[in-house]
Amino acid sequence: NAPRDQLLVLDPATGKQRWNATASDITARGARHANKIAAVDYDVQKESTTLKLFANDSSPLWQLAAVAAAFPAATRPTAISDDASTVAFAFNIGLTESLPRVVWTNGAGVEQGNWTGPPDAYVENVALSADGRYMAWVAGTVVHAMDTTTGTMMLADNAGFATSAFCFSPDGKWIGYGFEAIIVY
Repeated sequence: NAPRDQLLVLDPATGKQRWNATASDITARGARHANKIAAVDYDVQKESTTLKLFANDSSPLWQLAAVAAAFPAATRPTAISDDASTVAFAFNIGLTESLPRVVWTNGAGVEQGNWTGPPDAYVENVALSADGRYMAWVAGTVVHAMDTTTGTMMLADNAGFATSAFCFSPDGKWIGYGFEAIIVY
């Protein structure tokens, strides 16, 4: 796949470009009820990854320092709550032995917590509940769910298979995931 070297923001009413930001290889997710976009930019040459939060133009409101030898999760490397109060970032550190990591921040970019998993349990994606209180991610074949306000791990379920399909119910009380079967907690 060719690198995605620009973040293009379009006006939903007209389809015309509002602004763009240059990047190395960028993946983004938008907040539903806030004019904010969380983006993960992977710099292939430097082998580092940076998390950024944009609002009205191409200058980030904030960005977390680049993480060396970090490769963004393949499926969904970033998540943002509907009101942009919580942003999460999933990545893997290392080329030969992968060390999965998930970091979450408040809307101002201040780190609120992080999780590091066992070696070679490659993290695929991360999701947040609508209000940002709950976060889920998959590392290897294990689905994790955590309360971001307390740091309490609520679920660590070995699904028996890698899954990239999962989501929260609108109220954040249920999480569904699956590959060959749908499991709801």
